[in-house]
Amino acid sequence: YRIILVIVLYITVQTGSRGALMSLIVLILLNEIFKLSPWIGLLLIVLFVGIYEFLINYLISTMIDLGLKEELRLDKIEEASGRIIAWTFAWNNIQDSFFIGQGFGYDRHLTRINFMKLSKLGHEGGVHNSFLMIWLNTGLLGLIAWLRGMFLVVIKGSKKSKVAIPILISVFLSAFFEGWFVGSLNPFTPFFLIIMTVLVSKNFSDVENVAIEDNDYEYQCS
Repeated sequence: YRIILVIVLYITVQTGSRGALMSLIVLILLNEIFKLSPWIGLLLIVLFVGIYEFLINYLISTMIDLGLKEELRLDKIEEASGRIIAWTFAWNNIQDSFFIGQGFGYDRHLTRINFMKLSKLGHEGGVHNSFLMIWLNTGLLGLIAWLRGMFLVVIKGSKKSKVAIPILISVFLSAFFEGWFVGSLNPFTPFFLIIMTVLVSKNFSDVENVAIEDNDYEYQCS
């Protein structure tokens, strides 16, 4: 298990994706903490929000000391690789249709027609934030409905597996910096939904008993 974690961490570092590395570290840490106590895990999540800036600065300093400045592009961390420009632009346009949005796919249309403007400001690409993308497309009402569905599934899954909440937190952390979570035809959201479906399955937490029941049923039939 530890060998696999080391390999995955190494591969993630080599990709240069800071968001993926941060999400992976959060998933590993929260998974171990939630095994001890879900309440301690929830408390630490609240604490993390309060001291977020301090922890990020400490993590950046540690990565630089480890010689990962170039691999993770830490020299551009304050500008978030142009994401702050995209987020500000998206937020300003959200005000035009705050509650009901502009329709599916509007985020891509918006960034494409304003490509030159954003490029001059130092950003090329999409919104790079799944939550802002949903807000742009479906409005605040759509964002609330989407979040409600996610939380209900995870709450149900957390009753049978302690890893459900850590998965949600790590995925949401990644979704804050990338738009993959709501991107059309992306392969990652189906994987996430499959994982959540498995976690909420009534047989997931009692596999051994289900196997015994199946064997008894086959024996009675024979």
